[in-house]
This record gives sequence, C-alpha cells and structure tokens, in this order.
Amino acid sequence: GHTREDVVESLKALTSAVPDFKWQIEELFTVNGDIATRLRDTGTPVKTWLGLEPTGKRVDFTEFCSYKVREGRFTEMRFLLDVSTIAQQLQAR
Repeated sequence: GHTREDVVESLKALTSAVPDFKWQIEELFTVNGDIATRLRDTGTPVKTWLGLEPTGKRVDFTEFCSYKVREGRFTEMRFLLDVSTIAQQLQAR
C-alpha cells in the first residue's frame, strides 16, 4: 500500500508525465468506509512514465484501485494496472 504522501507525489508525477490523464469510474464499491474502483484510464504521455518513453500515442486501459478511509481522509491506496498493455499501445504502428 501507499501512504497519503506517496499518493500525492505519484499524482504530481502522473500529471507531469501525462497532463491529459483522465480516470473514468466504471464500478465503485464501498465497504465499511473503504472504497474499491474499476477505472478506465486514458491519456497521452509526454514524458517517460512507468519506465516507458512517450511516442505521441494515446493510452486507454483498465485500473483497479482500493482506498482506505479513516476519519474522513484517505490513508492508504493500492492500485493495479497492466503496464505491458500500456507499452503495447505506445508502440509505433
């Protein structure tokens, strides 16, 4: 899992590398204040991201996230995305 500070830093890095990054919520569940989501993510990397060089191609992929919420604040985040699918989408065609 990632701490709140880790999440803030990763979001700063993400928006720097993929300025038009968008999350679309496809499913959202809550259990005892915790949140789980299935997201559709899109964007066009302009800097190295996830160890992948930008190619001008747009990416479109599924991400799964879970968040722990305590006293009204996000305290932990876990996420899963398929980097190999992203790499394939960035390859020149």
